[in-house]
Amino acid sequence: MQFEKKLNRIFNILNILQNHLCAISAKYRNFIFLLLFSDEKSLLRNINFSNYSATIEMHS
Repeated sequence: MQFEKKLNRIFNILNILQNHLCAISAKYRNFIFLLLFSDEKSLLRNINFSNYSATIEMHS
């Protein structure tokens, strides 16, 4: 029940952010979810991957 409340609160916060800041891209939303729900190893792997793909986007 406690976890459900926290999860609900997180989604409410994300909805508020999305409503007020329409420019938040999917990449940032995904990053927020990664921060909330990942363990440390997969988080580091995902951050490295997103840095790599951001670098590719910049150069292409």
